Amino acid sequence: MKKNILLFIVAMIVFLVIDLLWLGVIAQGFYQEHLGELLSDEFKLIPAVIFYITFIIGLVYLVLKPGIDKNSYKQVFIFSILYGIATYGAYDLTNYATMRDFPLLIVVVDLTWGTLLTITTSTISYYIYTRFIK
Repeated sequence: MKKNILLFIVAMIVFLVIDLLWLGVIAQGFYQEHLGELLSDEFKLIPAVIFYITFIIGLVYLVLKPGIDKNSYKQVFIFSILYGIATYGAYDLTNYATMRDFPLLIVVVDLTWGTLLTITTSTISYYIYTRFIK
């Protein structure tokens, strides 16, 4: 259990650092340009915290732990692709299917970003865990 918590913490830190850099610096103008009128004027902390916690719990138990248990970076890589597409796809494709004028460009960029973020987070977390914690 202690190792699962450490894996969760590692994955959370990696994910947050990369995602906040993306959202707050790199792509902030892009999202503002394409979603400006859809974006809230205020940041809602509770839903964001719930997303990050549940996403990382899923990443730990559905991607990282199975790969670590089999000592398989390849499995982590493949499962992270599937998890990234499934989770970000659920958000982006639902928005595209249900919201008026939700840009297809946002779907493509965000789905690509989410999948790459998931792969990167999993890869770094797997490396840190197997090298320094396990």
